[in-house]
Amino acid sequence: MSKKISVIIPIYNGERYLERAIDSVLRQEDFAATDLEVLLLDDGSTDGSHEIMRHYEEAYPDIVKALSHKNMGVAKTRNKGIREATGQYVTFLDHDDYFDPDYCATFYRAIHDTSYAFIGGGYRRVATNGEVLKSVTLKNQGWSKYMNVGICGKLHDTEFLRKNRIKFWNNEIGEDIIFNMTELNKASKSATIPYVGYNYLYNQQSATSMALQGLKKNRGWILALLQNLRSLDTHDGFYRYFVIKTTIYLLLSGGSGSTKQEFNEAYSEFTKWLDKAYPGWWHDRHVLTSVFEGEAVTTWLSVSAFVLLHRFRLMRLFAKAYCKG
Repeated sequence: MSKKISVIIPIYNGERYLERAIDSVLRQEDFAATDLEVLLLDDGSTDGSHEIMRHYEEAYPDIVKALSHKNMGVAKTRNKGIREATGQYVTFLDHDDYFDPDYCATFYRAIHDTSYAFIGGGYRRVATNGEVLKSVTLKNQGWSKYMNVGICGKLHDTEFLRKNRIKFWNNEIGEDIIFNMTELNKASKSATIPYVGYNYLYNQQSATSMALQGLKKNRGWILALLQNLRSLDTHDGFYRYFVIKTTIYLLLSGGSGSTKQEFNEAYSEFTKWLDKAYPGWWHDRHVLTSVFEGEAVTTWLSVSAFVLLHRFRLMRLFAKAYCKG
């Protein structure tokens, strides 16, 4: 492979922030631009994204490659990027996000001359004005590998992904979670580093936010995600807690915009699934007695409160106050 790192950028109507994203890659410090490949993948945009892509390809022909296709969704677009990449390693950048200047150098130093399948780092959630809303820093310990399960802040061995056929799952919810959990399941060696260099733009109107609004539409997608997570179980307490937490998070995220009936139906279905997948899950010691280092206390409290409401059969009363649909 001729390049050290391929940066895969899926694009859909991203003209507002696309130049910032691309520039953050081209302006990397302590890392030769010629060692980079920037794959711009237009997923059927209808705005000016295509023209921006072509401009960069013409200006940086040895670095930037612009590819266009009919709209097929972010999962398939990222998978296309993996197929097209010529770099020894790949990393992903959404069109409205951006890297810190030392991003590539830091990750490359951490993974080069190792047998790691991937290296994971933290991320910042930033507002449109650049304000940092949240920062997640990982350590190289058990729970850290479950703290960042999106595409933010990771570097992957390209051949490892191809050899093990690790792909993004074409699901409305959690396509990146399945990608990361499959990779974790297949990897004999991986690591996390206490570095934060990925800036993730928080946009309430984004597809991620909208996908979680309303349970009626998304119950099937969520259940499919949970079933896939169960099939990838690593059989440790961290993973068990992760699946329980994810189930509760998705129910609460979608439930706030649902009717009481929709919430109660989904609650019944999801908890029955948990009963079958993880018998006695509401007694899990990690849920009720442990806060893993790095886990937000507010998150743990939310999970614990949900479990207590479930145990004392108070969920229907909770739904009356919580559901706004």
